[in-house]
Amino acid sequence: QIEEKDVINTIAFSNDAKRIAYGMGSIYDVAQENFVIKIWDVEQRKELMTLSSHKDIVSSVAFSPDNNFFVSASWDKTIKLWDLNTGKVIREFIGHKEKIQSVVFSSDGTFIASGGWDDVIRVWDVNTGKEIKTFRGHSNDVLDVKFSLDNKYIASSSRDNTVKLWEFESGKLLQTYSQNQGPVKSLNFSPDGWVIASGSANQTIKLWDISPTKGMRILKEN
Repeated sequence: QIEEKDVINTIAFSNDAKRIAYGMGSIYDVAQENFVIKIWDVEQRKELMTLSSHKDIVSSVAFSPDNNFFVSASWDKTIKLWDLNTGKVIREFIGHKEKIQSVVFSSDGTFIASGGWDDVIRVWDVNTGKEIKTFRGHSNDVLDVKFSLDNKYIASSSRDNTVKLWEFESGKLLQTYSQNQGPVKSLNFSPDGWVIASGSANQTIKLWDISPTKGMRILKEN
């Protein structure tokens, strides 16, 4: 068990399950020293490093597929790429106009996608730091974004009560799933890429079948 003095907003395992990273910060405690990321060794139960560079709440973290790097997103409107060997920021991604809520690597580690309160999904080239694609279509804050395992699709969820499915290469909006009664706060692809699970503020989980025989199932906690 790890106990902290401030809110833990996001947490991620490395792909080899040897480390976890988590991001912190609260709207009730605006001291900059609380806007940190911590890396822990899971087996040894030991903190490896504390990283401070963001100037607002750290909202999302993700490890690269090779576990040598990770990215962090913040309400300070920046994304940072960190070298896990040195604990240094090696690249910043600047472009969002409002708070950033979600960041994720593609499965090959070539791209990252981010979503924020400017209602936009942005895709970045990891090696250059340049924004290469922009997906517009949501009418409110983007709360989560994910790549499919084969990187052919991006799924996004929003405070506009929708889930959207995008074709990565073309940027085309393929489908909008709008049968939600509240903001859709999180989502993920199934390993085979044919189902999107989404969690909403109205206490429901929905499973969206994006295969040619489309359908939907609803799971609700009583």
